[in-house]
Amino acid sequence: MMMNVILILVVVLLATVIIWLIRATDNNNLEQPKLDTEPIKDVANDEPSLFVQRLPILNNQQKVIGYQLIVNSTVESITTQTGHFNALVAMISHYDFAELASDKKAYLKVSADVLENADISLFPANETVFMVDVTNTQSFPLEACKRLHQQGYKFAVLVKNKATLEHPLVEISDYVVIDDRGDSNHLHEWVAKARGKRLRIIVSHVHKQAQFERIQTLGVNGYQGYYFSEPETLDNTRIGPQVEQVMQLFNLVSSQAPADVIEQAFKVDTVLTFNLLRYINSAGFGIRNEVSSIKSALLFLGYEKMARWLAVLMAASDDMKNDAQEAVFEVATIRGRLMELLGDEFSEKEQDALFMTGMFSLLDTMLGMSLEKAIANLQLPEDAVAALLQKKGRFYDVLSLAIACEKSAMSDILPLAEKLGLTLAEVNKKQLLATQWAHSLQAG
Repeated sequence: MMMNVILILVVVLLATVIIWLIRATDNNNLEQPKLDTEPIKDVANDEPSLFVQRLPILNNQQKVIGYQLIVNSTVESITTQTGHFNALVAMISHYDFAELASDKKAYLKVSADVLENADISLFPANETVFMVDVTNTQSFPLEACKRLHQQGYKFAVLVKNKATLEHPLVEISDYVVIDDRGDSNHLHEWVAKARGKRLRIIVSHVHKQAQFERIQTLGVNGYQGYYFSEPETLDNTRIGPQVEQVMQLFNLVSSQAPADVIEQAFKVDTVLTFNLLRYINSAGFGIRNEVSSIKSALLFLGYEKMARWLAVLMAASDDMKNDAQEAVFEVATIRGRLMELLGDEFSEKEQDALFMTGMFSLLDTMLGMSLEKAIANLQLPEDAVAALLQKKGRFYDVLSLAIACEKSAMSDILPLAEKLGLTLAEVNKKQLLATQWAHSLQAG
């Protein structure tokens, strides 16, 4: 009898637990109220369609002071500013914020309602500048902006017209951003007015060196765009002695000369040896035991890997003719590393050659001479030469995709990625990995 009672109690207890679990599941399946019409969760689940673009912002000394982070997508839902912000949040949940901005300030374009309603705690206050469009806002959330400003967030007002500079947000802003694609007369007028308010002025969409030189005369503080990587003046006829020496070493390594011959050639310049070993031992390579000599470096790395590090050393040379050398070096190292990562289907030897192709694709900008003349004295694989000079061949598709990634040209990225058998998510991840690698290389 007692056993029957116990059995009944167990059955009742199990039934109660099952009913409770069913109700809990039903409650979890109920749609929860959303603050925004484009939920962050949906964007995060759609991460394969997201693509991050980093637009560098340089100061008058041609140093990178920050990046505007833009998320592009094949999904319609993020075409609004709220959707774009949610996409940024989704991206940060996948990748480290400091790495996305290379430990510099991140400039994020947001709408007024995002500042009032969204949770922005994921964005570090001291590293974030919100770029705000204050036009077409019926009731601007100024008090919310003041609270954020007190927390350490900075603001940059997007100047669309003269009246923008009279908006109340200007009073607590550190920057204004003026688009150079409009009337140049307006640019002069708006810059003068902003200077009168003691605001730091950033001009956006600066893509040519001549454009930069024209704007610089106005007394602005920052320039957004890839103008520094576009070769404009290619009249230099002489390669500096340091670059020439690295080229000679590169050719020795590329031709697989005996280790003793290569080591002897390095002894001519102890600084060169030190710099190469510093790069090899940097976080960018990830080796555990320090490499202390050229011979051990050659034995450890092999000829192909040694050649790629000489390409890095060449790009970092003081002989380079570009005023924005640091920025160009970063673009070159990201492009080289990205090409290597995109070449999954290539052999390891070819991946090393892809890296060098990316690095040397900016040699005309670095040296101030035509690319044909710049690489004339280098022993490069045929596929690399075909990609760089003839714009064709197996390497050229990879180079084209890497350049499209810099410009975030989605219409080019998608077909090129498909041609290489890659998804947009894979390309995006490889681009961010390349960025992290280049950052660790510069950090030493």
